[in-house]
Amino acid sequence: MSLLLQLPRELRDLIYAYVVAVDVPPESLTMEKIDRIPHYEVWNHKKFAEFLPSIYRTNKQLEQEVAPLFLRNTRLCISSMSQCILMTKWLLTVGRGFESTLCLQIHLSQRYQDFPDLATTYEIVWAFILRCSNLTDLVLVVDCYRCTPADKRAQLAFLRLENLIGVKSLRRLVLRVPVCGKLIMQVSFWLRDVFWQERGDVHVRLQTISGIDLKDFGSQSEEDV
Repeated sequence: MSLLLQLPRELRDLIYAYVVAVDVPPESLTMEKIDRIPHYEVWNHKKFAEFLPSIYRTNKQLEQEVAPLFLRNTRLCISSMSQCILMTKWLLTVGRGFESTLCLQIHLSQRYQDFPDLATTYEIVWAFILRCSNLTDLVLVVDCYRCTPADKRAQLAFLRLENLIGVKSLRRLVLRVPVCGKLIMQVSFWLRDVFWQERGDVHVRLQTISGIDLKDFGSQSEEDV
């Protein structure tokens, strides 16, 4: 390993890219390629080192050199309060950890049972998203409709989707919503009349929870819900 560290940093970065298996460089990412990004479900691992490349665990220098590359080429999936807190703590130990996080999949879920107050939970989750200052790609899964208020306007306020406008570096947004009740229509209207008016630079795709396309904002084709 000492021989590796004696190599020029540029050459080490090429080796790291091979180890991390960079298939879709961030600069070539499109909406159609998002699903090709290797994704790691944080909730399946008790320790972050368990899903990081083994080279990451060799020593502290390699840890700091490999982690940002891993983050830039990974879609991290978070679906619980405890996972969000764990990830926050880990990113604080990585040099430019939040800045290196480019792609996230976040579940605004009724499964947040590790923290009883959903409103407070969402505040913390949104704070985490907004802290990723270079975030370009976000898959937001809303499967908490049973927990949201009955009033249609209150539903949107409860989910705090307006925070998406503040993700300044965002370029692609996939929003997955359950196809039942009025929520999906309200989200569709909000995307069209509010979000896309403010953030026309973002390619937005509205999907069902299972990933079926419903509407596309920002491309030549646009299907009605």
